[in-house]
Amino acid sequence: MKSHLSEMNDTWFSHFKIAMSLAFYSLVAFFVLAVHAFVPSIFPTTGSQIFKKIQTVLNARGAL
Repeated sequence: MKSHLSEMNDTWFSHFKIAMSLAFYSLVAFFVLAVHAFVPSIFPTTGSQIFKKIQTVLNARGAL
């Protein structure tokens, strides 16, 4: 069985950078959507835009 890093064709450091950037975007999305839940007129499309960016990164890497 191949390791996850081998499957993704990554070094540990490059995988770390990508995973941390996706975690950061996810954290930002959490706060944006939490605010949007209380005041829907604030950030009406920002959450979906962040998730589209995450999906684009994952698709480009062949992770989805």
